[in-house]
Amino acid sequence: MTILTNLVLRSKTVVEKIRNSSSFKQFNKRLLKLLTHDTRTVVVCSLVLIGYLDEKIRDTVGVGAKVKVKGVYCHQNIHQTFLCLFNVLAMSSDSLMTIHIAADLIKRLVISESNSVSSTPTITSTASDLVNYTFFVKSIQQVATLLVTLDNRSEEALKVYQLLLAFCRLSQLKSQTCQAILKTPPAERRLTTPVLAMCRAASMSFEEALDPEVPLVACRSLDYMLREAIESSNRVQNYVPAESILNLIDTNVKTSVETKSDLVTYQCRRITEGLRLAETISNDEELRTDLLEIVTAPLCAHINESQLISNPVVNFMNRPPSQRASYDLPQWSSYGVSIPLQLLKLLATLKDYSKPHKELYWKSLKDERLIPFLAFSIAHGEGQTVYDALVLYTHCSQVQEYRSRWLSDLIASCASYKLQVTHENGNAHSSQNGINSRSSSSSQDPIIDLGYLAQVPSINGDDRKLIDETLQKLVVSIDQTKEPRLSQVVQAFQRKLIILESRERELEQLVAIKEKALTQSEKLRATYRSQENNCNEVNSLRMLVDDLEKKLAESHTEMLALKSEKTSVMDQMKTYKQACDSKQLLLDNANQRVMELQRENAIMNEENEKDRQLLVTTRGHFDDMKLKFENASKTLLSKQEETVQLARNLEITTKQFQDAQKQVNHLEMTVKNCDAQWKNSNDEVKRLRLENESYKEEIAKLKAFKQKMQKMLSQDD
Repeated sequence: MTILTNLVLRSKTVVEKIRNSSSFKQFNKRLLKLLTHDTRTVVVCSLVLIGYLDEKIRDTVGVGAKVKVKGVYCHQNIHQTFLCLFNVLAMSSDSLMTIHIAADLIKRLVISESNSVSSTPTITSTASDLVNYTFFVKSIQQVATLLVTLDNRSEEALKVYQLLLAFCRLSQLKSQTCQAILKTPPAERRLTTPVLAMCRAASMSFEEALDPEVPLVACRSLDYMLREAIESSNRVQNYVPAESILNLIDTNVKTSVETKSDLVTYQCRRITEGLRLAETISNDEELRTDLLEIVTAPLCAHINESQLISNPVVNFMNRPPSQRASYDLPQWSSYGVSIPLQLLKLLATLKDYSKPHKELYWKSLKDERLIPFLAFSIAHGEGQTVYDALVLYTHCSQVQEYRSRWLSDLIASCASYKLQVTHENGNAHSSQNGINSRSSSSSQDPIIDLGYLAQVPSINGDDRKLIDETLQKLVVSIDQTKEPRLSQVVQAFQRKLIILESRERELEQLVAIKEKALTQSEKLRATYRSQENNCNEVNSLRMLVDDLEKKLAESHTEMLALKSEKTSVMDQMKTYKQACDSKQLLLDNANQRVMELQRENAIMNEENEKDRQLLVTTRGHFDDMKLKFENASKTLLSKQEETVQLARNLEITTKQFQDAQKQVNHLEMTVKNCDAQWKNSNDEVKRLRLENESYKEEIAKLKAFKQKMQKMLSQDD
């Protein structure tokens, strides 16, 4: 099933053969039954085959026991299909092919293969409601957990990274995907989150990773995660230890670029990813100070200078368009161009927090060696590279007297170079096939799909065999698809005509040489017959022929030596020219530096003159201040004597005050004693009054009792 699925995914011919097969209907019925199979690999392969083979079946099948229902790719059931695919992907950690097929199918259902000029991926209408499904967050977390359980060096882990990275590049899915991964708890039996797994994978060396693409996609994925965390006002240290992320940035930005290594393109990309991650971390206030100690201004200057010196883009862009050729630039140079662009984006962020970074930022913007990098990025870069270059140009435009004219000339020269190459290729085709109208009509076709026929083939047997095989395949494809591209057909037959005409010219030249040799042979034979009796002349003629043959061989040997010498001289001349160009560039830079130093010297002289005038004025003020200081000193001495006298008087007054204070304290004690006696007297008076009142009450009671007794006695009498 997996082999058949791979063939269907990669070959339209296989799809057509299956469709035209007599057992196609039985095969479709078998696929419908396999949708209910217990094996995840069989189910996902069946889904892929249904999607590619027949639209009618694709729109009338479903996953489950009942097959004749709405299709798995229709709007009503697409959420169940996504759930099935995510579950298959999350539970297939032990199956390489299942992960590959499921991840590719999910990407095909989510990412649109748009033909627009935009380099930004777009989401398909099928996946427009994907984030609204209840299982989306949990499914993303299950897939992200595979980064913890899988071996980071395996192809399965790389496939999962590519799938999550594709989701992060979609604006509709970016935030929800990153938030889901950030909130993923540690995996079972492991205290590791997917974000920590990304950091660990990004820290691997290219030798450890086996596939050098793994650390790069892991670093880019980690950048998306941390950028989302910072934009959500969260701390980076909540997800990744500060030491780990800073060590990762330090390792990436200090990657050495070995131009003779097979990994040089990956080394350039790793530096770019490290700078991009540093730019993201610079927005975290807690890590910014530590980041400034890692990505120091001297390190940034070294990274920038190494690219400006070693990258051949500068020399390539400074050449006239007629002297440029594609082989002059190695493949890594286009990746190295992104390093200064990303570095200046980082410096633009750090310049507000560090003075050395700010000085390096403005110095780099003024460096004219950066202009060829901008021109190359705009003319030959990808969408993101062009965008970064245009953003950087807005920064460069702040520099006074910036050489925008030179930048525009370099960009225009790239366009003229492309037109010139296209024109030369068109002329070469026209001159070889002798049919200008046919060549012009084929060159106007903007779509040429035969990549290995893009160059004019030579006239050896291998190329003729390759063209014959291509034409045979093209004829078979025309018979099967019934939709041939006219430009392909015309161009293929034109190249066939070129080879046939070249072969015809070779045969004509060979016939001419044979005829000439035959004519000479007839002449010699006639001469030999007419002078048959003159043996001496024949011998002399033979000796002459031998001498001529020897001279011809010597001339041929000398010609080969001269050709080799010419080749070596041309190589030396090319080397000297390159050295001369580099020396001229260094000389121009030195002259420019001398002019800058002269301007700085003039400015310093003006400042010195102003300092001298300021010094004379300051000396006059100093003399006045000296006189005033002497007067003030005399006044201070007199005042000091008065102060001493006042201090003595103050001591006497203080003693008198202390004596008076003692008397006051004694009087206060006396007053307090008097107050105490007075209070005691008052208390005694109050007590006596109370006793007096009690006596009065008793007397009143006695009087009343006496009166009662008198009344009682009077009544008894």
